[in-house]
Amino acid sequence: FKDIDRQRGGAIPDELARVEDKIRQEFPLWGKLGLHEDVARARAGAVRETQRATELEVAARIKTVFAAYYAAFENRRLTKDLYGTVATLADVTQSRYGQGLGEQEDAVRAEVEKTRLRTELVRFEADQRQTAAQLNALLDRASDAPLAAPVSLRPLPSEMLSLSELLERARIANPTVGGARLQISAAEGEHALVQKSWYPDVTLGVTFQQFVDQDNRSPGYEAMIGTTIPLQWGLREAWEREAAANLAAARRRREAADAQVRSGLADAFHALEGLRRIGTLLKDVQLPESRLALQTSLRGYEQGRSDLNSVLDTAQRVFETMLRLLGVQVEQQFRLAEIERLIGSDL
Repeated sequence: FKDIDRQRGGAIPDELARVEDKIRQEFPLWGKLGLHEDVARARAGAVRETQRATELEVAARIKTVFAAYYAAFENRRLTKDLYGTVATLADVTQSRYGQGLGEQEDAVRAEVEKTRLRTELVRFEADQRQTAAQLNALLDRASDAPLAAPVSLRPLPSEMLSLSELLERARIANPTVGGARLQISAAEGEHALVQKSWYPDVTLGVTFQQFVDQDNRSPGYEAMIGTTIPLQWGLREAWEREAAANLAAARRRREAADAQVRSGLADAFHALEGLRRIGTLLKDVQLPESRLALQTSLRGYEQGRSDLNSVLDTAQRVFETMLRLLGVQVEQQFRLAEIERLIGSDL
């Protein structure tokens, strides 16, 4: 409002002579607008990479918890099978003891082993419920929502990529490294903007005037052009130092992220390769040998050439070998999930 008349001693306008509507727009020059757009895109990209990193972490957690869920079921199944074998042996020892052909110590040992295995079954049932609740939580379901019994673990890649190939995929697709790269781009843009802040920008404006008393008067128009003058030299020098420090920090974060990914990927890769070899030895060599030893021990016990302790010890070795093989297979799943998280995709 312009040219306002008011009554003497009063605050309320008595007459409005002119009303002005002004529009002003600042136009950054010297490529500043493009730099602002580049910085905004880089920051948005870094946020998306952070979101993708979180999604990959959740996916890796689901994979590992599912492996633990499978292990709980398989542990219980193996223990139940061993319990059935021990229960059969307990019946045989009771029968032989009743016929005066066996020792009371054998019957007691068999019953003690049955009790121990029942305790293990209870523990594995608790593991099933615990891992099921964890899996439901990761899937955003009720903790007691029903889950189907797992059938098998995820198959390992038949042909594993080399470490150099995995590192190259991680360099391209790892969200932490990608986010650090985008943060460098944003910091470089901000540094360039601060350097260009020494150059003035232009402001254009237009004013529309309307007179309240229209007698012999017509609406007026007014145009303006202005420029900003960077007079605060010390402040801009401080901004430039801050932008340079932010850029250096972003580059250090990128180097740290890259080193962390390389280290984690190499560790998971070599661990998985070692677990593959251990699993092959357990499955193809140690487990068949243990089963053969158990069959020999059972025949010896039936023929009276060996005692029950020998049979139970041999059965326990078979059981422990199967549990160890299962543990190796589950650990393989953990390492595979870590590799896939680091390279940013499934194998």
